[in-house]
Amino acid sequence: MSYMHPDTERYPVTPFAHAGDLYWCQLVEHNTGDLRIGPLGEDRPADDADGLRHAAMRAHLEAGQARG
Repeated sequence: MSYMHPDTERYPVTPFAHAGDLYWCQLVEHNTGDLRIGPLGEDRPADDADGLRHAAMRAHLEAGQARG
């Protein structure tokens, strides 16, 4: 089973950097806050790191603003 939701049109994937590493994030469910975060180029959850969820949400919001 894929960790990343396959419908990337509906749930866009946003790449971002945090603490010198590259990640992707995908907000799948706005109401529950299902924010999926993984290492860039891999379809698995990222190891937990300080500030990672905050950085992912910031990247997601900035990308959404850029998309309009």
